[in-house]
Amino acid sequence: MVNIYPTILVKSKPAYIKLLNRYRKFFNLVQVDVANGSYVKSKSYYCRHTTGKLNLKTKLDLHLMIDRPLRFIKRWKNVSNVVRFYVHVETVTTHAPQRVRGAAEAWRDLRLELSGRKIELAMAISPKTSISALKPFIHDLKTVLILGVIPGRNAAPFIPTTYKRIKQIKKLNPKIKVAVDGGVSPKTAAKLIVAGADILYSGSYLNQAADFKQAIKELT
Repeated sequence: MVNIYPTILVKSKPAYIKLLNRYRKFFNLVQVDVANGSYVKSKSYYCRHTTGKLNLKTKLDLHLMIDRPLRFIKRWKNVSNVVRFYVHVETVTTHAPQRVRGAAEAWRDLRLELSGRKIELAMAISPKTSISALKPFIHDLKTVLILGVIPGRNAAPFIPTTYKRIKQIKKLNPKIKVAVDGGVSPKTAAKLIVAGADILYSGSYLNQAADFKQAIKELT
């Protein structure tokens, strides 16, 4: 059965707190989108201190749309309800910091940082990146996040090739879970599930929903 979770991509502390408090009443996991103007041009609000003060029981995963994910992970790995980090494959390969000799070493450093912790290190991939970029890492992964839109903003148009990309990843590793973020709505959700999606993240659609139970029903 597919899992449906909300995402948070906001620019202010009040909006961040408002959405977390709204979602915590219904969902057992929320995704926080992290952007600082490096990998994507936009910036979002996120703060581990604010998050900690909310005393959330809801689990969090973090979608890191940033060029230096290792530095972020070092700061956030001690936030008690964080269960997953999505690191963009592009930031491990073409956007890897100069001090790192290559993608393999960058990936190794990320894995070592979370060694011994019950936090999943997963990968995200942008629409313009070939699925083949995941091949060197695919057997280290439990989950891959496919972006169904150009990353960095809410309500961006859905890219139809997302359906095909889900199948491509499942072909590389049938056991892997495929998540989709961006453009998830009643118009796209059914086809995403048929294509093999295991997790659907929704930002704009769930944010606008008055009744979460009904909204999830419409997505499944």
